[in-house]
Amino acid sequence: MFSKLHLFGMATLAMLGAVDAVLVYKERTSGECGDSGGGWGKITSAAACGAGASAIAGAAAIAAFKSFSNKPPGCIEQYDGSLFFNSQNPNVDCSSSYKCLCSMDCGAGNYASTSGSCSTCVTIANAATVQCTTGSNEKITTCDAGYYGTPGEATCQTCAAGSITNTGAGTGATTCTPCAAGLYSLSSNVASCQTCSNNSITNTGAGTGATTCTPCAAGLYSLSSNVASCIPICGDGTTLTNNKCEMNSPLVTCGNGTTFNATTNNCEMDSPLVTCGDGTTLTANKCETTCSPAVTCGDGTALTANKCEITSPTDDALAKMCGEGTTFDKAKKKCVTDPTSRCTPGLTNTTTDKSAAADESAGSSRFVSRTATLTATVIIVLFYKL
Repeated sequence: MFSKLHLFGMATLAMLGAVDAVLVYKERTSGECGDSGGGWGKITSAAACGAGASAIAGAAAIAAFKSFSNKPPGCIEQYDGSLFFNSQNPNVDCSSSYKCLCSMDCGAGNYASTSGSCSTCVTIANAATVQCTTGSNEKITTCDAGYYGTPGEATCQTCAAGSITNTGAGTGATTCTPCAAGLYSLSSNVASCQTCSNNSITNTGAGTGATTCTPCAAGLYSLSSNVASCIPICGDGTTLTNNKCEMNSPLVTCGNGTTFNATTNNCEMDSPLVTCGDGTTLTANKCETTCSPAVTCGDGTALTANKCEITSPTDDALAKMCGEGTTFDKAKKKCVTDPTSRCTPGLTNTTTDKSAAADESAGSSRFVSRTATLTATVIIVLFYKL
């Protein structure tokens, strides 16, 4: 049962289905709801009537839906304690037999005090609006721009730079999201993350949550801002490979007989630059004697240590040096008188000198003379060859 005068209470959002509605109630036994001003008015639905009665009495109440032209409009408790909602709007005052249940909406951020009036909830840092049912149980309803939180929580969370809330520059955000790769934000209370200017990258490179954007240094460039780093500007004949310039054609023009070696970055000889003569081969960039002698030696000489040396004449060669009337004695290695010859050595065929000593002397003289002549010839040939 309701008390006779000024019962009051509060209906929450869930009870009434209204948004941020904080209602206080009281009963009137005279006049009409709203006569006293101050925001008081009549209840306008059967559901709100039952909710108001439950808030005052502390027990569930169901209001019957009726239509009377001779009873007060709105939510009515009649003389037998039953509750009904009069859908008509006659000009009939409240009475002790037909008590009117009136309500007042305190509005968001307020609560119904025990004095039957509205009081303001305690504020919460970075909260745009709060709600409460007493002076000490305040909860957030919406957070300021740049902050986020779920209605009913005790605090609003900071959305750090490099991120933005789901409401951008507006209040009431419930989530915070890092800027995508290539975008950045100096603060979270902005409508959207910003794009870097041309030839710039963010401080997180290819990562999310960037707070700044930096131009590429001299000699570097970037086609997009969502990359890990700026890349070098490559010159002619080079290509960017693995973030560095690699040569794709020689920058050096090599001479004839040489080819550019990209590994050593030098011109290297691919054919001899020196033409070697017969009997020699290029070895270690110089001509070396091969199996065929580079020098042809004359008679009586032989190539030794790459030069012609005089050799000892053979018996046949010495025999050819003996003059007329002499022959070569192999045992003595010299010319002696030829006993079969009619000529005397060193004389005409009319000379008769049978002296053996004279024969031997004449033969020896002829041998010595021819040997000297051969030696001189060999030396001259060797001189010209060398």
